Amino acid sequence: MIAAAFSLHAEVNSGKQSDLPRVMVVLEEKIDDADAASRKASSRIESMLLANGYRVIDAKQFDAVRQRDSAMRELNSKKALSLARRFGAEIMMTGGVRTLEGGVREAYGFKSVVYAADASVKALATETGEVLAVFNATSERASQAKSTAAFKTLEAVGDSLGTAICASLAKAYDASQERSIELIVQGVDDAVIQKIEADLPMASPLITKASVRFVEGDAATFDCTIRGSMSDVRKQLMTAKNFVVTGFEGSRIDVVYRARLVKRASARISNALEITQFSCGSVFPAQGLHYVKHPIGTAVIKNSGTTEIRNIVARTVIPDYMRDWSEQTIVSLKPGEERTISIFALFDNEKIGRISQRIAAQIRLELAYELANEEHTRSLVKPVSILSRHAIAWSQPQAIACFVTPSDEAIESFSHGILAEVRNDPMLLPSGSVNMMNAVKIWNALQSLSFVYTTDARTSADAEMIDEVRYPRETLALRSGDCDDLSALMAACFESVGIPTAFGVTQNHVFLLFDTGVLKKNVSRISLDEKEYVVRNGTIWLPLETTMKSASFTLAWKEGARQYAIGENGGKRFDIIETHSAWRMYPELNLAQSDKPVPQLAAQTVSDFVSADIRTISQDLINQITIDVAALRQQKTEAAANRAALLLANAGRYDEAVSMLNEYVSAASLNNLGNVYLLKGDSLNTARSYTAAWKADRRDAGIALNQGVLNFMTGDEDAASESMRKGVELLDSKDRAYELLGLPRADDDGEMRRDAVVKKKVESAQLKRLLDKALKDVQTKKEKEEVQLKPRRGESKFVFGGRRGLDPASTTALKDILYWKTL
Repeated sequence: MIAAAFSLHAEVNSGKQSDLPRVMVVLEEKIDDADAASRKASSRIESMLLANGYRVIDAKQFDAVRQRDSAMRELNSKKALSLARRFGAEIMMTGGVRTLEGGVREAYGFKSVVYAADASVKALATETGEVLAVFNATSERASQAKSTAAFKTLEAVGDSLGTAICASLAKAYDASQERSIELIVQGVDDAVIQKIEADLPMASPLITKASVRFVEGDAATFDCTIRGSMSDVRKQLMTAKNFVVTGFEGSRIDVVYRARLVKRASARISNALEITQFSCGSVFPAQGLHYVKHPIGTAVIKNSGTTEIRNIVARTVIPDYMRDWSEQTIVSLKPGEERTISIFALFDNEKIGRISQRIAAQIRLELAYELANEEHTRSLVKPVSILSRHAIAWSQPQAIACFVTPSDEAIESFSHGILAEVRNDPMLLPSGSVNMMNAVKIWNALQSLSFVYTTDARTSADAEMIDEVRYPRETLALRSGDCDDLSALMAACFESVGIPTAFGVTQNHVFLLFDTGVLKKNVSRISLDEKEYVVRNGTIWLPLETTMKSASFTLAWKEGARQYAIGENGGKRFDIIETHSAWRMYPELNLAQSDKPVPQLAAQTVSDFVSADIRTISQDLINQITIDVAALRQQKTEAAANRAALLLANAGRYDEAVSMLNEYVSAASLNNLGNVYLLKGDSLNTARSYTAAWKADRRDAGIALNQGVLNFMTGDEDAASESMRKGVELLDSKDRAYELLGLPRADDDGEMRRDAVVKKKVESAQLKRLLDKALKDVQTKKEKEEVQLKPRRGESKFVFGGRRGLDPASTTALKDILYWKTL
């Protein structure tokens, strides 16, 4: 069975043997995993190549050198290809053929040994190392003698491979097919490159296309597409006005540009400091800030001389698009030593921001160095593609973060304007988090603009598909986009008002997730259906399907959850890209070109939509809690009663929660009962419950921390600090205290940090400042700054909220902070 895929950079066969490539066949042949004594398969391939007019290079000398040099055992190594090229081979057939005994077959009273062989062969261009073709073959033969059966299978595989190779070469060298050749032009400079590209097709009509690959010194290497034979192209160039042919070899022609005749020389100039590799991928303008710290390409330099090279300065630039040269220094390069140079870039945002479709540019690498106390320089120029400012390759899904631009003035104005103008009744969902309420507002504001779903045209670059993502300002102005455009817009709006976001990226879709800010322990404030939410970093995240035109937040949430489930269970690639994490590698870069004003909203209409959404969410949650609490009541256990009390407390049904716990006297039930009283606003019963819980279990740091919260709220800062100190001493870490209280770990400036582990004893002032920040939204706007947070004499209610207890909107922080003890 043969499978072949061939794409040769070669000349077209004109019928003359000199136009055909020189081929070397170097295969590993094994019988029962031992090296075969003879080259049965290789010989068959060589015989077929010779019969078809190809020039075959004897591989015996190559094998002798390879056996002496362990570094060349890997046939596709650079050293092996270099040696094959030295022997004159343009194409190297490498790979392996293996045959194994497969048992005994009996027919007509005679027994035969069966051998089965399989082979895999690559065709490599010795000049570049490029894989030009892959061939696979199998065979099976039987004979009474084991050695005969083994040899027959090798020969049969060789025949199959030879047939396929010759057929593919014949097709590749068909004069009617377009193929690529390499043209080395001496005597050029940057000023004449474009003129040469235009002159070549006129000099030889068989050249259908010519583009410069790179320029080194005064020699340029062009990739040319021809239709015809190399001989005919050479003859046409020999009679052309502006070119002089100076060399001809395989798929390469050396010429001199007649306007600047120079002495004949190879374009591969000998130099002690060699640039053995210079590569640069396509440039994505949106990732402009990414390239400051992450390379757009690499170059490999080598000291091929016998003297140390010192003070090498490598400078790279893409003229017209980079602000300045990117420069790095290598102090020393010893003889034979190689060094890889990473190529960074600081782009001119104004110029790359104007690129709306792929353009061709040039990247220049210059080397200055000292050799034998003399200064030397050399340079190399290579083409590079700069893609559209909207371009993204989904092989790097984190790059979508570049398009999330919450600091864009248009996005800030739109998002903050929504929160200022659109009002909602907090009593509709008293357990809802601020993030969730704001997300509902922004969702409905965007949906009121009636976005139209449109798809992007896709292109390819560097062998991968390229998609486009619009900048949020542009999507908002156009009121249209596909899944990635709309997700980036919503992410920018959410992030601009402090709601952390993430992207769910599947093989062909993008949707959004956002952080409600609700801790996992309080998930009943959002949903009791595990299919509707995602837990990330200890908090509840909700998925949203952003392409649902004119749909409610609730429906988009349900569909987003369905898309998440498909991604998780679909068996294909599924990435969750957290925007803040992705920004560390792919910072936002706003290259939007739209100047349209921010759309005007009908605030009352949006408010009506928001209220409808909140009512639906609230009713769904009430139904879920009612069902779960009823099931827990049926269990009639203390553990079930505590779980039910937490559900009821999060739903604001405090009296029912108290009734669930009144009959129990364990530390857990007493602590949790104190939490319910605290949420209810009953400070005296809160204090009694916490005191009883602490007496029952003086090793539970969470109870001490809860007492600290109570003391802090009643204004007794000394008692609060003492309770906090006791709790932290039991935990050995302030981080654990943060975790139990549901507080973010933070530096004094409020920035989040992940490594905040401190000594056992913590200064009470630190915890006081932390709690002061965490509890600031507990104090209502009605309270004046001079009012002390202490219970009035003879009352069991907190001052703020009066006899009605705490304002329901102000209990959000408490629900997150309190420690609930489990059984």
